[in-house]
Amino acid sequence: MLAQLGLDKKVALRKYVSALALQDKFIPLRDKDDYNQLFDLLGHRFPHDQKGLKALSRQADRIGQWVDVISTLPNPLFETYKSVLSKIPVWLFHNLPGLFSFRSTGKLLDVPLNEFLERYLSDRALINLLCELFFYGTPALFGLGYSKVFMDYYYPYAGMQSLTDALTGYIVEHGGESATNSKVQKINIDNGRTKGVFLAYGRIINSRFVISAADMRSTFLDMLDPADIPEQYHERLQKAQIGESSFCVFLAVDIPPNRLPLRGSPHIYYMPDYQGIGFDETKKEYFFARSPIEISIPSLINPELAPHGKTGIIVSAVARYDFNDNWNCKNGYSANDYVLLKEKVADQLTETAATLIPGLKNRIISRQIATPHTYNRYTLNTGGSICGWTYDRKNNFHIKGTGGVRSSVLTPVNGLLQAGHWTMYPDGAPVCILTGRLAADYICRQLT
Repeated sequence: MLAQLGLDKKVALRKYVSALALQDKFIPLRDKDDYNQLFDLLGHRFPHDQKGLKALSRQADRIGQWVDVISTLPNPLFETYKSVLSKIPVWLFHNLPGLFSFRSTGKLLDVPLNEFLERYLSDRALINLLCELFFYGTPALFGLGYSKVFMDYYYPYAGMQSLTDALTGYIVEHGGESATNSKVQKINIDNGRTKGVFLAYGRIINSRFVISAADMRSTFLDMLDPADIPEQYHERLQKAQIGESSFCVFLAVDIPPNRLPLRGSPHIYYMPDYQGIGFDETKKEYFFARSPIEISIPSLINPELAPHGKTGIIVSAVARYDFNDNWNCKNGYSANDYVLLKEKVADQLTETAATLIPGLKNRIISRQIATPHTYNRYTLNTGGSICGWTYDRKNNFHIKGTGGVRSSVLTPVNGLLQAGHWTMYPDGAPVCILTGRLAADYICRQLT
């Protein structure tokens, strides 16, 4: 997409090596042999499940081939047909093994990771350990295929804000308008068709088409009148469950990036013990004292993203909006109780990070914290969800009636399209890009 828009050089994506860290092992992930070290290590820790781990390692290789088929397929949405056709022979040559098993492997999209692991493993701690980095209900295809993602990370050299700035600049340069701090109050519907939107401060924008990348519940339950959408669709929106949010601790520390004991890896997945932690424990008071964390250090990619001799460290963990009575807000917002809880959880995650970065706690200059409530307040996503609908297929909005990929952007309201991470299952940045392009292409076809 960036290359097609001529923004690839402006954003300057840089590939880097991420890592898996355990209690006693740090594994930079450069190739699949590095990832297989995890299975070997766990085999020594859980000898009674060695056979199952070896079988899972083979399954991960097979799923990796499936991921290669999908991720390397020349895409006519982002390339010319001539370019796509010229690349197909080479693509076929490199992906023949994956194509032979593509259909059978693809069925694992409907099998939850924890259920798939139970076919091979008997130790609940080991199963929890292999599931704890992922959202509840993550399909086996994603959970075991994520090793490919671990080894294919790119980051904008000037920071994530540079990506947003480049896209906004492109829109403005081509005659568009970016209206920030302008909440959409209502979508204007007239005779069953969209006519534009009403902004909260009174402005009216008329348009034949509207694309909503907002939370689907907000779009259909708040921005539309009940009479504007089918009753069955309305009921599904209310019954479907949302996915998890995140708890983030943003640390400014008095440590130069090159002094961090992380082997230069700017993104680490850290599992602090071998006990694992199950989804049924995510609402327990002790959860964040034992939960796995992600550590991101952008200044290891570009030192200019932090003052000289200093480092910005982001420590995050998957979090539920309903943790501890909605973060002590179930019976109404209490600033004191809410702040005490978020500070406690931030201390717990910082303590975990300090076991990987000795001396961290004594070198903190400043700290900012984001809870699921923060994500909800700033992004207006229900429950602060960072993944849209739940990955649990039994309770996901997209369990039926979704149609094909191209039709995923269509809604029951004429002229209203959707894009973003609520639009398809499973979600992710690629889905946001794909659905945005599909929605734009649909409108272009209707206007020609």
